[in-house]
Amino acid sequence: MSRVQTIGFGGMIAVVAGACVGLGIWQLDRLAQRRAANVETGRARSAPLVHLAAERERPDDLDQRRVTATGQFDRERLFVLWGRPYRGSPGVQLVVPLRLTGSDTAVLVNLGFVPAADAVHFDPAIVRLPAEDSVVGLAQAIPLDPGWGRPMVSRGDTAWRHIELAAVTARLPYPVLPVIISRTPGDSAGGYPRALAPAPLDDGPHLSYALQWFSFAVIALVGGAAWFRKQRAGG
Repeated sequence: MSRVQTIGFGGMIAVVAGACVGLGIWQLDRLAQRRAANVETGRARSAPLVHLAAERERPDDLDQRRVTATGQFDRERLFVLWGRPYRGSPGVQLVVPLRLTGSDTAVLVNLGFVPAADAVHFDPAIVRLPAEDSVVGLAQAIPLDPGWGRPMVSRGDTAWRHIELAAVTARLPYPVLPVIISRTPGDSAGGYPRALAPAPLDDGPHLSYALQWFSFAVIALVGGAAWFRKQRAGG
């Protein structure tokens, strides 16, 4: 191999190793951001319970707060979230508006998981909507992004990939708070929909990804060094 080729190969190894190190540092930065967000989320979740029907907190203060609400479920206007597996089983999640007591406004409630073989269509016979018009759960902000909440129509049924505020508001005859309440497992009487636990506040995969990228950089450098030694020995 010529001197120019050798220099080019060495430069390629340096670029690959540098890129891997950069990606590893990026994952560590994402880990730091996630941990900071987890701290804020943990504080919100540990704050006192909010009674939506009685208190007048600003909706933007409700994200990740534990809330309770009482009113009247609009059982005729269900939103089906397709592609929501649970413990390896395909299914959907059911969202229903709760019209708050003493208000003209409703809040969306995610009642939980219902099995569906094709992750879209479920058997209504297995669904038991709450008998009580109240809920306890975790509030999450609803994104406002027109491209986020396009419904899908399949065999005459409408299902949603995501809940998006403008799309939902356009389909309901009353105002809706910009949060959705995910019913907690303790608020479920069993059967379906099955209330789901909140997402854990963990580090996610970022640390393992960072270590993988750093290991790729080491492999590139060690492998390149071994190749150069071999070239010298054979030279």
